[in-house]
Amino acid sequence: KQWYQRRVRALINEREEAIRRLESDMVTVNDMFREIGAMVYEQGDLVDNIEANIEVAHQRVEEGTAEVVKASQYQNQYRKKIFILLGILTIAAIVIGLIIYFSTKSKK
Repeated sequence: KQWYQRRVRALINEREEAIRRLESDMVTVNDMFREIGAMVYEQGDLVDNIEANIEVAHQRVEEGTAEVVKASQYQNQYRKKIFILLGILTIAAIVIGLIIYFSTKSKK
């Protein structure tokens, strides 16, 4: 009978120890979930920050594209003005050349 009681006590002690280990494991898992939650929260802030940076970069790229288009238009206008100026200078040089040619020809 004593042997049976000792065996029952041993089983009860084993179960109590198993319950304590289970409780300890549950506390550990709870702590892990809290740490994971904190990490997710921190990473959420980082993701929000990255998203904001992407939006700013996108806006700046669009602004840069508009500036490049404007610069291209200004460059085309500048080329037109240069060609017109070169045309006027060429015509003026031809007129001056003709004047010089005819003025020297008439003096001879």
